[in-house]
Amino acid sequence: MTDLDEIATLIAAGKKIQAIKAFRELMGVGLLEAKNAVDDFEALGRWPAAVHVGRPQVEREPTRPKAHLLHPVEQLAAQGNLIAAIKELRALTGLGLKESKQSVDDYNALGRWDATVLEAIGESSAAARPPVAATAGAPAVEQDSLARVLAAHLGDAARIHLRVPTQRGGHEGELVMLRDRACFVRGDRAQRQVDWVTRYDAVTHLEIEDAAGTVLEIHVGPVQERFVLSATDAEAALALFRVFG
Repeated sequence: MTDLDEIATLIAAGKKIQAIKAFRELMGVGLLEAKNAVDDFEALGRWPAAVHVGRPQVEREPTRPKAHLLHPVEQLAAQGNLIAAIKELRALTGLGLKESKQSVDDYNALGRWDATVLEAIGESSAAARPPVAATAGAPAVEQDSLARVLAAHLGDAARIHLRVPTQRGGHEGELVMLRDRACFVRGDRAQRQVDWVTRYDAVTHLEIEDAAGTVLEIHVGPVQERFVLSATDAEAALALFRVFG
């Protein structure tokens, strides 16, 4: 067998096994590469552009990019729901907790996925998508506004990992969780005030009380703070406290 036309004739005659064998001998590639090339020709009626005599390796034309599989993780990360994003990424890629957390952190900081994540889903780095704009009630302008309030109060730029609506002491606001501390921010988008701040390493006890409403209890030494949240938000906040604490 000396050329691709003869291999195409074998494919047309339904002799796929012989075609794969002949392609391997002609191109000097492995079984999988030869099978993929023959499959492509069978489906498209032509050889991929990279297939030619003398090339030591067959490159398949991109067909079904897999970067879209990361969309749900990107949306969760854009919303600041770090725990859910890490959980979704672990389920999708099979990566460990530490690797998944680092990858989500890197995505938030750089706006692209690292090679480890892309390889885990069988995608090339060229398919990485730009970051998804924050949604679900937390548009980018709101994230910026909250970050400015926190920076003014804390004295440095705040990287928000989770923000959930809550009540504390009868006041409506948000429980905002950063890398090294948690804050209660009271007020609406027009006028916010940071009323409570604690570092994770200062927390002595955490628990969720499932009573009339789900309550996250945070003990800071002898002081007990109670935050009324939804069940899902309470579980996410509790998990995040434990990860960072």
